[in-house]
Amino acid sequence: MNKENTLKRFDMLTTVLLLIACLLPAPSFAQMREFEQNMSKLQIKLPPSIFDGTSLSISTYEELQQIKQFGVNYNSFLQKAITSWEQLGRGQNQERREKLMTHQAYLNALVKAYKMKEQEIQRPIDIKPVTAKAITLQEIYIGPDVSKDQPVLLDTLGQYDTLVQAYGHPGTKAKPTRWSAQLRFYVKYQDIAPDDTIMIEVFKDDKSLGKPTSCQSKPAYTLTEAHLAYYQCEAPSDRDFDKLFTTSGTHTIKLTYKKPIEGIEFKDFASLRLQVIEAKQGAANSPSLKWQTDHDMKLAVSTIEEEIPHSTPSDGGIRSAIELAYQKNEAAVTIRTWFKKDKGYHPTKIACLYNGKRIDEAEGMKGSEYSSWTYLKQGSPEREDAQWTQYYYQLFALHPRPNPDGSKGSYSQPQFYLNENPGEYRCVITGDGDVMKELFFTVGPDGHLVKPACQLQSMNTLHTVTLLASKEHQLSTVPYDKDIGKKWGYEGRVTWQDGCPPTK
Repeated sequence: MNKENTLKRFDMLTTVLLLIACLLPAPSFAQMREFEQNMSKLQIKLPPSIFDGTSLSISTYEELQQIKQFGVNYNSFLQKAITSWEQLGRGQNQERREKLMTHQAYLNALVKAYKMKEQEIQRPIDIKPVTAKAITLQEIYIGPDVSKDQPVLLDTLGQYDTLVQAYGHPGTKAKPTRWSAQLRFYVKYQDIAPDDTIMIEVFKDDKSLGKPTSCQSKPAYTLTEAHLAYYQCEAPSDRDFDKLFTTSGTHTIKLTYKKPIEGIEFKDFASLRLQVIEAKQGAANSPSLKWQTDHDMKLAVSTIEEEIPHSTPSDGGIRSAIELAYQKNEAAVTIRTWFKKDKGYHPTKIACLYNGKRIDEAEGMKGSEYSSWTYLKQGSPEREDAQWTQYYYQLFALHPRPNPDGSKGSYSQPQFYLNENPGEYRCVITGDGDVMKELFFTVGPDGHLVKPACQLQSMNTLHTVTLLASKEHQLSTVPYDKDIGKKWGYEGRVTWQDGCPPTK
């Protein structure tokens, strides 16, 4: 067949197709297009992990509502596809009909599974937000001993924890290496005054390692109206270094409270216990000897605390803590927890969930870090590297409650108020692609964080601090004592009651 005949046959075929197009009803093309569009939308299915064709794997009311909306949309696309198919006339065929029947069977199974799950998951009862009552001076403290007439050592003030750290001082032949302790702590006492003095004495094997060191709080660090003072101390003082030569092992620090003007003394009103260990630092072939506190006891303690975001006061946090205790400000919450790690271990992020839905996320920041190094052999870069690190996660979108007058701060991101959402919460800390730790807390019907009963029986602190239950995953990448936190308590002074620190 020559080229001319081929062109003539092509022109004739084109003419016939155009004639058919003119004779057929115009809507048929539109109906076919609508049919195909709706059929393509029906290709979107729920993941098998949610709907396996028989049952739904969901547990919350929010998820149930999402499934309901999916079913409504799916039914709409299916009905439009059926209507278009019915109007196709000669365009109908068995293949299209079977596809429609398959989609109808999927929808029927989904509706059946939805109705079954609807009977299990009930709509949550709306609980009206609770307006927190004003806190009295007596109520800002919690714990077994805070009502005593004698001084009480607070175990934590939240953002500004009670802390004990031992560290070494390089020595000489005449004055060998020796260690001392840095302490910071809070004392609650009914008759507190700026000129009151804490005497600090260190013991090893029940033997005093030197005369007591005196320490006073600065006037700005004492709030007589709140009966609270913050102390930063060194033990021993520089002039007494010669009395304390190097020694490792368990040490006890005893505190005596003196009111020199009144001539009143509370002998050994509180004590702290710490484990001093050898540590080496510097060049691998010639490390210098140091001393360090073993902080394994802290790994069992995690807290959620009400705080003023970005607050870094110079008074040890006394005023901001008291303002929060009185609920004078709208606060965010911070979660604090400890890890023991090597250099490649990064518990960097946290996500908190309520009813299975994320409500806030945060990057982790280091609040405190203590390190020790022990070289394995001379001339080798190999070393054991253990770091006890406190991470804190400031959840700026999460608030305990609005301002006392009911107003809410203006923020660029959606805010979540705990007092408006009673129930169970879970926070997950992750890093390097793994879950490091899970933490749990509860908001009661009264809109307040629920403190474990054993915390009320064990710890002296402000009511803005709540002990968290934890579930460990990758708590440490180096060996640690799993039982010392239970035996020694927080900073070696808390006698934990049964169930504390709480775990899941």
